[in-house]
Formats: sequence, C-alpha cells, structure tokens
Amino acid sequence: MTNYEQAFEDLNSAPSKAFVKDFVREMDKVYKNLPEYITTKVTQLRPGGVIVEFIRYFKTALTPEKGLENLRAVISSNGTFGRYKAGALVPLSDKNTTITTPTEFKCSCPDNETTLSIVIGVLSIIIIVLIAVIIWQQRKLSKYLMH
Repeated sequence: MTNYEQAFEDLNSAPSKAFVKDFVREMDKVYKNLPEYITTKVTQLRPGGVIVEFIRYFKTALTPEKGLENLRAVISSNGTFGRYKAGALVPLSDKNTTITTPTEFKCSCPDNETTLSIVIGVLSIIIIVLIAVIIWQQRKLSKYLMH
C-alpha cells in the first residue's frame, strides 16, 4: 500500500510521476483484453491512503458501468489493484462523465471550399509541368547552341 506524500499534490513532481506511471501501467494490464481501451489519465492524487482520480479513454462509447466492469472484477477478486490495496471504487457522478469517441476526419466545409482546393491543386500541377517544360527547353536550347 502506498501512503500519500505531500509531493503528490503536484502531478509533475518526481514521486507523482512515478506513482502515476505505475498506476497507468496497472490499468493497462486490467484493460489489455478490452479492445476498446486506449489509455488512462490520472487527473488528481488526494490524501486518504492515496485516492486516485482518473479518466479512462476508449475507442468506442461505453457506459460508465461497462467501463468499470474489468476494474471491479480485478478488485473484487483479491482486494488489490496491482501492488496496491484497493478500497472503494467510486465513479464520479454521471454529470461529470463524458463519452467521446474518435471519428474519421470528414470535411464539413462547404462545397465551394472543396472546389477551391481542387482548382488550387490542378493549378499547382500545371505550374509544375510548365516549369519542367521550361527547364527541358532551356537544356535542349543550350545543347543546340553548343554544337
């Protein structure tokens, strides 16, 4: 069991970073078989043993209860979480729970912006071709003048 240290108030302190790194590593182990899981971010460490506030990130939307299933199973099986003795697992209220899912990038621009992009692309290609032709013609002319 880890006891709270005053240095834990600052998540950028060396003791906090070490604790957080180990905590996230343990969370990664808990969720390794859940393909939706991405990572865990610790947002605060508070006194009382060590109370850890954290956010778990998933690829798809999960209910808070579904997201906690793996963690509850690990804690209820032996009362520990990795090398830490685990107490109560208290989710934040639903009003603080937000579900975000990554999506593919889709242009929400109006058609005129898309058209403008296409025109700019075509003009760029034409300019490159013209520059290549000019260079080729200059080389051809210089060879002709040398003979």
